[in-house]
Amino acid sequence: MNWLKLSFLSKFGVRFPTVDHFQFTTSIMDMSMGDVWPPVVPSMTDLPITDPSCANESCTAFYAAENASQAAIPFDSLGKYAHWMTWYYIAILGILTLIHQFQIWEDRRPMAGKAVNKKPTVSQRIIAAGRYIFYRDTAGTSIIKPLGLPLNGMLIFLLSTVLFTTTLTFAIRPYYRAHLGYGSPPLAIRTGFMAFACVPILIALAGKANLITLLTDISHEKLNVIHRWVAWISFGLAWTHTIPFFWISYTDGGTSNVATQFFAGTTGRTEVRTPSSHNHI
Repeated sequence: MNWLKLSFLSKFGVRFPTVDHFQFTTSIMDMSMGDVWPPVVPSMTDLPITDPSCANESCTAFYAAENASQAAIPFDSLGKYAHWMTWYYIAILGILTLIHQFQIWEDRRPMAGKAVNKKPTVSQRIIAAGRYIFYRDTAGTSIIKPLGLPLNGMLIFLLSTVLFTTTLTFAIRPYYRAHLGYGSPPLAIRTGFMAFACVPILIALAGKANLITLLTDISHEKLNVIHRWVAWISFGLAWTHTIPFFWISYTDGGTSNVATQFFAGTTGRTEVRTPSSHNHI
């Protein structure tokens, strides 16, 4: 019903300062299913967007600005960041699988006819250089040894993943909409989707017998390091998803608005004004 839309908007900081809230809510509940949203409130319809009372869809300027904000940054478009996270993990898994298959193929090549003292080929030199770099434990010989950082190869991969996630999170602007009533902050929504995208890889890495070990031949002990780092990345994304809602509520109405939206007021419970109590005010 249309009055449910009003209830949804009120959860995101939409206020009706110039109109009696009880009368406005009652009028919405009395509307029939065939009525057009947004409802028409004569005292609010023609207000300019700069007027503090123009704070919901009954104000034509607010409604137009909300539609413009959603057209510029549609909610549905923010799911692509989760897709990029998923494609990143799939690409890494694909590369590691190909490397493992190449090693199997190399091991099965016949040794007959190969000269023992033959000089190494270019590919062999590249593989040797890679092993020299990635298999070293540089962190273990420095002052950061107590951190228990993994070998260079694993550390480079993990830092690259953190850099990729951070870039995907903060490189795209704007982080917020002009008003919370226009929709949830883009920064919050995309990081929420990205945090969800971490769930499949966390599940895949959880068990000792898992598909990733089967495809890449990487031991569970090494994969467990990745599992912990992905969990921390997901934790950071969850916080980045949460904080924008508090911030935009604060910028829209100060600490009192934050308390109303997230802490149900100073009494610790939601207070509902009944028709009888309203009439006596």
